[in-house]
Amino acid sequence: MRLPLIALTAFLVTETSLFLFNASGADSPFLEGHVTDQLGRPIEGATVTIMDCIGTCFGGDARVTDRSGHYVFNDKTFRNWPFLSVSMPGRYHVATDYSGPKLSEDDSDKPRRAEFVLGNPAALSVRVTGKIPEAWTQSIFLRAGRDVTLHRYDLSGDCSDDASRCQFDIVPRFETVHVVIVHRPVVTPSDDPQELRERKRDSQRKQVEVISPGLRLIDPQRYRINLELQSSDEGTSFYVNLVSIVDALGQDRTDELSVADPLFGPPVKPVDRQRALQLLKRVALAATPWNARPSKSITYQYDAVNAKGERTEVTIDKDSPTGPAWSDISRLRGFAYMPPLRWLFSQPENVVIHDVQTLENTTVLTYRLKERRGFSAGLGVGPGWNGFFSRSFSSGRMVIDTEKAVVTEHRISMGPLGEESIETFSDMVPMGGGYVPRSIRIQSGDADYRLRFKCHQDQLWLLDRATHGDSKNPALRIEKVSVDLSANE
Repeated sequence: MRLPLIALTAFLVTETSLFLFNASGADSPFLEGHVTDQLGRPIEGATVTIMDCIGTCFGGDARVTDRSGHYVFNDKTFRNWPFLSVSMPGRYHVATDYSGPKLSEDDSDKPRRAEFVLGNPAALSVRVTGKIPEAWTQSIFLRAGRDVTLHRYDLSGDCSDDASRCQFDIVPRFETVHVVIVHRPVVTPSDDPQELRERKRDSQRKQVEVISPGLRLIDPQRYRINLELQSSDEGTSFYVNLVSIVDALGQDRTDELSVADPLFGPPVKPVDRQRALQLLKRVALAATPWNARPSKSITYQYDAVNAKGERTEVTIDKDSPTGPAWSDISRLRGFAYMPPLRWLFSQPENVVIHDVQTLENTTVLTYRLKERRGFSAGLGVGPGWNGFFSRSFSSGRMVIDTEKAVVTEHRISMGPLGEESIETFSDMVPMGGGYVPRSIRIQSGDADYRLRFKCHQDQLWLLDRATHGDSKNPALRIEKVSVDLSANE
C-alpha cells in the first residue's frame, strides 16, 4: 500500500490500530489499561479509541490518557464489531499486550486490559546521487523490513522536484527500514483521456524498484542518509550503494546502523558467477532422481489414502500423462509439487547471482531472478486436496552441502522483502547416481507440510506420508506400493 505524505501522517497519528475482541464484567470497568513508551514511561495525552464497525468503521468513543498513562472505559461503547486503536501525534504503535475475555463477550466478570506501547520516531534526510535512465522519472519512499509485522505500509516523504532529496519526519526505530527508489518511464501527454490512462498504466507496469540495504535506527533524532545509484557491470540493472549514515552530531554511524545483506547489493563478478553456475549444475545432476519426473520405463501402483480414509488407486506406466493437470503431476510422486529448484536448474540465464559464500563443506548462494517464476505444493493426488498453495518468487538463498552437491535449505520470496517460503531437505540417501531426501518440510504462508519419502528398488522416490505441522495424523499416506522394473530388461 502506497500512502501520500498527508494520508500517511494521518495514518501514523490516528490509525495505528489493532483488532481486539475482548470484554469484562459489570463490577469492573469495561476496559482499562496504560500507554507507555519503549522505556516503560507513561505517556500522557495519548488517544485510545473503540470504533464501531460493520463492513466499515464509524463513530466510536475515545479516552485520553492521564499523567500516569492510564485510560478507562467504564461501559461498552459499541453495538457491532469493536476496533481498538491507540494514537498520538509524533509517535507510532509498537506493541499491545491484551488480557481478559473478548470485547464482544457481554457476560463476563473478568477484567479486560490493553497495555499499549508507543515509540518516539526518528527522522531521515535522504540524498540520492547517480544518473537515472533517460526519459524516466524517479520517486523515493521507505519500506519496512521483514522483521516488521505490526505495520507494513510504505512511508512517503517531502521530496525535491527531481526526487534526489527527501525528508521523512516519522520513521520507526528499532526495526529495519529500506529506502526504495522507483523509476518509471515519463508519460507523454495526450488529448485523448483513454489513451492517456493507458500510457499511465503502461508506465506503471514498466516501473522498476531499486531497494537499499536495510537501516536500523535507534535514537530519536534526524539522520542524513547518503545513497549512490549504480548500475551493474552489464548495465542491465541498478543497485543502491549505501555511502554513509550521519547523525545529528555529524558522526558517521554507517557500520552501526546499516544491515548488510548481499541481496540488496550488486551481482557478483563474472568469475564468481561461473563458479556458482558450475555448482548449480552439480546440484541439478545430484537431484535428478527426485527433481526430474520418474522414468517412463518404470511401471508402479499404489493407493493414496487421505485423512478421511478415502482411498485412491493409482497406476503409472509409460502411457500415463505427466501434466499439465495437477491431478496428473501429483500422481507421479504421490503429491503435488512444482519444485522452485527446477527453474534454477533449467533456466540459469534467468538467475542473477548476488553472493557466493563458502565455509568448509557448505556454500550459500544468494540470487535474484530477472523474471519471476512460480511454485506449488499440495497434499493429495487430485481432484481433491488436503491442502494446496501456489506462489511466485523472484529472489532467494540456498544452502548447499558442497560435498554431496545437495540443497539442504532453500528460502525464496517475491522480491527481496516479500514473505519467505522455506524448503528444508534432510535425511539424504544415495539413489540412481544422485541423492534423494527422505524428508522435506515446506513452509509457505499458513502451510506447513511435513513429508516423508521411501525409495523403492533404488529406482523410484515416492511419498510415504505427509502431515500438517506437528500433527500425528497424516493428511495423506501411500500404501500398497508395487514397482515393476521388467520394462528395463
